[in-house]
Amino acid sequence: MNNTLAIHELVLDAKHYSILFQNYTGGEKGIQNLSNLVSTINQMQYPVFGIEQDLFTKSAILMRGINCGHVFVDGNKCTAYIVTRIFLLCNGYELAPNIDEAEAFVTAMAINCSKYPIKRVRGWILRNTRKF
Repeated sequence: MNNTLAIHELVLDAKHYSILFQNYTGGEKGIQNLSNLVSTINQMQYPVFGIEQDLFTKSAILMRGINCGHVFVDGNKCTAYIVTRIFLLCNGYELAPNIDEAEAFVTAMAINCSKYPIKRVRGWILRNTRKF
């Protein structure tokens, strides 16, 4: 969890220089809903009905949990994408969609989370990930 918080700080700093997402207009640092971050991490760690979740399901839980859980005051979409990308990199995979497509996907998810269940997010991650 501390790594996620540190990454969020870096994301906001980078976003002030328009490095990550093109349409960024500024933002505030801070946690808005820590319990949603804790819940997201717990969902990733524990089996569901005794079945261990695969890497891509865990990645989808992470991306959707940060983005839709409004964990931070600002920067949820970008932080969700970057943290998921780092999580996959640490596990031997690269999330490498076109950056415009990534921005459109996480923005659409943030606008209407109910249309982006874990299964749909997992599918998008799978289509845009390659092993290295």
